[in-house]
Amino acid sequence: MQSVGLKDKTDREIYEGDIVRAKSNRTKKIVTGAIQWQMWEAAFRLVVEGDYCYRIDDIHTAKVIGNIYENSELLGS
Repeated sequence: MQSVGLKDKTDREIYEGDIVRAKSNRTKKIVTGAIQWQMWEAAFRLVVEGDYCYRIDDIHTAKVIGNIYENSELLGS
């Protein structure tokens, strides 16, 4: 897994495939999603429910709560 170059609020490095819970700066909603590489944008994004992508710098108070390999149930279905 590749680091996205950022740390969460507990100073834990964030990696591609991590499941992150964060509050969006834009919508003020708490969202949970997986960090994925978006090839068409050449950027890491927080993908929520498979369709909405948040820019990594669009979120604050992010916290890594697991990863897609060991904790996929955290994403729901």
